[in-house]
Amino acid sequence: MGILDLLFNDNSTPPKKEYPSYYFEYDGRDCREKLLQVLAEDFPRYTVYEDINPQTLGGKGRFMNYSIAVCEGNVIRLVIMIVGKTTTTHREYRWSKEFAREHGVIFLNFVRHFPNSLPYIRDRLHQYL
Repeated sequence: MGILDLLFNDNSTPPKKEYPSYYFEYDGRDCREKLLQVLAEDFPRYTVYEDINPQTLGGKGRFMNYSIAVCEGNVIRLVIMIVGKTTTTHREYRWSKEFAREHGVIFLNFVRHFPNSLPYIRDRLHQYL
């Protein structure tokens, strides 16, 4: 079966990406706590800051704070926002995301009400740091 069959055949669905079952195990801890643990254990050379407003980094306008900023020396390598169900619909969120991307900083979300298992967080952060 080729790609055209997948596009035009209503009876066929594209294959779904398989994730390990341990990605979906919830241990009862807050996402922030697990993120800080993984950053401390796996990325000790980075400095971690919390609750950073893009205005303190030179941004002009209204923004939503970054939950976590990961720095190497004086350079921010990654910003993380721990978001809720509707956070991404806010203009301030979008402006914060755009500010990071305009400055070449990797921007990641972690959704607070998802399991966010330690292996999932580790795998995801190792993709970007």
